[in-house]
Amino acid sequence: MIWFWHAAAALVGMLLLISLVFTAVGVSAARRHFKKSVPPVLPSPAPKVSLLKPVEGAGPETYEALASFCRMDYPGEIELLVGTINQDDPVVAMFRRLQNEFPGRDIRLVFAGLQGANRKTSIMETLWRRASGEFLFFSDADVFAPADYLN
Repeated sequence: MIWFWHAAAALVGMLLLISLVFTAVGVSAARRHFKKSVPPVLPSPAPKVSLLKPVEGAGPETYEALASFCRMDYPGEIELLVGTINQDDPVVAMFRRLQNEFPGRDIRLVFAGLQGANRKTSIMETLWRRASGEFLFFSDADVFAPADYLN
């Protein structure tokens, strides 16, 4: 009966070795593929982009996260839509501050009605219905955007 355990161990070892070889080949192929790819060039003029931020409440870094989307270097038109359900939400004051700090940006506050059990989904649906950009980008309020986020 001991031969059975030796055979089983050998089989498991061979299967493990084969899976490692396939993993290494897959990683190598993926690296070669993405190494050759050329980043796409933005069309001219760049398309209008809608940045949709569903927010409820605010953390210590919420304002800076929202402001990072206003500081992006993008050649096209950008609209930032900040959505919430509660008109007393702390993000309302942050929104006003954003408008004052970035007067040249199209920043709008959208109040959503609760359309079901999920509050965030209600906000997101209201935001995309109000968006006018060719491309929509959803992200949470705590996401920071580097300057080249859309390039």
